[in-house]
Amino acid sequence: MCEWVDLVRALLRHLIVRYCIEEVRRWPIEVWNQPNLDIFWEHADQDAYFRLCEATARTVKKVDASLQVGGPAISPGSDEWWAPLADFVSSRDVPIDFVSRHAYSSREPRLIPFGSY
Repeated sequence: MCEWVDLVRALLRHLIVRYCIEEVRRWPIEVWNQPNLDIFWEHADQDAYFRLCEATARTVKKVDASLQVGGPAISPGSDEWWAPLADFVSSRDVPIDFVSRHAYSSREPRLIPFGSY
């Protein structure tokens, strides 16, 4: 986890130098993309994500307390993540600012000009 924390800290510092703190504060920082899918995180589980979420959120807030951090950007059909995540962040006072999920269409694609929707 130490190398991950170092990477997060270094990336944020780089972004702040390059784009300025006022700009970076406008960007929501998501911990990980769809940790509930093996295609994005092989053999990972909720506990591993929760530990990563806590380490990431604390690191982000140490860089600048006004930066917005959250997640887990889970895919649809993963409702079993919400209650455990809420329990974890509440019980450990993890400083997340938002929760997120991905929404996908459940209907056939509809053709629109220049693509499909």
